[in-house]
Amino acid sequence: MADLTARDEETISLLMLNVLELYDWLMETYKLESIPFSIAVNNEIVPVTSDVALQENDEIAVLPPYAGG
Repeated sequence: MADLTARDEETISLLMLNVLELYDWLMETYKLESIPFSIAVNNEIVPVTSDVALQENDEIAVLPPYAGG
């Protein structure tokens, strides 16, 4: 994801933001339509359609698809 966005890290305002709004912002800002991804909040993957509110100091990770084996 860092290669696609040209960023290792991003700081954003979380005012009135939930996971779905973050997903929408990421799609609009980085044009990620071509690759599915997951979002983790504080090391726990949450559905991108979630209305889970994000809090100041939450650690958010944007994870590319991965294969298990």
